[in-house]
Amino acid sequence: AAMSGIRPGDSITMINDKKVTSMLQLKEALDAYKPGDTISLTIERNGNTTTKDITIGTLPNPAQ
Repeated sequence: AAMSGIRPGDSITMINDKKVTSMLQLKEALDAYKPGDTISLTIERNGNTTTKDITIGTLPNPAQ
């Protein structure tokens, strides 16, 4: 998330023009994509709205 420019306190309000209003909706929306897919996020930060295109990555392997 940090590499994409998302900061603590940011609110993701849309993914590819689909409204997101809860953590469950965010998870369900992200589950539709796989690593390497590029998505558009609409983010609210300090009263301002911005859109960022990000590429879905993978989670680090905790066993390494």
